Amino acid sequence: GESKLEGERQVLASGAESLILRTAWVYGIAGPNFLKAVLKRALAGQALKVVDDQWGAPTWSYRLARQIRRLIAEDVGGLFHAAAEGAATWYEVAREFFRLMKLDVDLSPCQTSEYPTAARRPANSRLENRRLRAMGLCEMTDWREDLAEFVARFRERLIEEARAS
Repeated sequence: GESKLEGERQVLASGAESLILRTAWVYGIAGPNFLKAVLKRALAGQALKVVDDQWGAPTWSYRLARQIRRLIAEDVGGLFHAAAEGAATWYEVAREFFRLMKLDVDLSPCQTSEYPTAARRPANSRLENRRLRAMGLCEMTDWREDLAEFVARFRERLIEEARAS
């Protein structure tokens, strides 16, 4: 987090024309992400314990790309938050994802302390799109709407890829 912040400061202080977006919990059809990881484990029949004390908003890469395109088209520069609206824990995201995928999964909540990771994760990754909204430029929508559209578009492909990997 600190190196990202320092990078932002240096870019802004340089006086160069720039656009910096802060986002979090990005998922999409390309590349690895949380949803693909839990789906692969679920389809392998594994019981899943997912942290229920870290907050954020899963942000669909497609929606984020639309937001970036809009800002570039409007020739807007500066620093913005660009994340899905609303908030949830990782556990709530997983539960909603599996509901939309129509999969019965052995899913239970756990605390961060029960799920050690190499990198420390913040308990609160929520971002407000306040500046985008104030400028009338916000393309971001509620995370549940985007997740539902993502699953509707890619359900079969997600399952195929999870089984093949």
